[in-house]
Order: sequence, then C-alpha cells, then structure tokens
Amino acid sequence: MGNGMGMMGWGMMPQGVQFDQAFLVMMIPHHEGAVEMSRYILEKGKDKQVREWAGMILKVQEEEIRLMKSLLKDTGAESLAGQDHMMQDEMDEMMQDLLRASVNPDKAFLELMIPHHAQAIMMGVHVLQRGTDERILKLADNIIQSQSGEILLFRQWLAKH
Repeated sequence: MGNGMGMMGWGMMPQGVQFDQAFLVMMIPHHEGAVEMSRYILEKGKDKQVREWAGMILKVQEEEIRLMKSLLKDTGAESLAGQDHMMQDEMDEMMQDLLRASVNPDKAFLELMIPHHAQAIMMGVHVLQRGTDERILKLADNIIQSQSGEILLFRQWLAKH
C-alpha cells in the first residue's frame, strides 16, 4: 500500500484548525474506500461473518463521512472536500486489488482492510497529538478504538480460514 498524502505530509502540517481540516480532507476518501469495498463484499461475499463486518463498516463509516463533511463545513473548509487525490488514488487501487481477488473475496477484503484500518489508526493518533477541535479529537479516538478492535477480529478470522 502506498504512502499517499496521509503519511507523507503529517510531519510538516501546522497544528490547529488547518491540521484538523487536513485530517478531514484525507479521512473522507479513506472512509469512502472502505465503504466501496464493503458494498462489494455485501454483494459478492460468501462468509456470513465477513458480510456482517462489511455491513457494520458500511454503516459506521457512512455516518462518519457525513460527520466529517459537516465538520469540514463548520471549519470553513467545505471547498477542500475531495482535494486529496493521492488518497483517492490509493483507495481506488485497493478496490482494484479486491476486484482481482475473485477466488476468495472475503479473505481478500479482510487482508486489505487490516492495513487500511492501520493507516486510519495512525492518522487518528496524529490528530490526538496535534488536533484542536474537540469533535475531531473524539472522532479520531472513535476511529482508533473501533478499527483496532476490528483488526484483531479480522486477524483471528484469517488465522482460522
């Protein structure tokens, strides 16, 4: 998985509102990638548990996308939505990887979602360190908590299959 702007620019970003906005601009397409992959698994997946996880990811991340777009608007940076083209390209690449893995889409989904979640967790940790908006800090904490738990579940499932 490539670095994208998500990891490349973190160290050079300012603190404060601009940092909060950068997090939202990067996390929106990141979540949209997970939503797209989850929809694919709900359509093509065979394993009941994996489909349940995909449904949960779809529901939670669609809600978080709506929240992030609202927060971007609140910070006066609504026009920045959709500006992280490198993150969008990275998410498109992950979707293509999933589509190529037609032998076992459930396994491929989890194998791709683990590093995807890990990247979101790293981005969230940076926000906890440098962000300022209380709502964005809470969102980052929720992402860290939920997605780290999902990584464990996904790894346990993969160890058995």
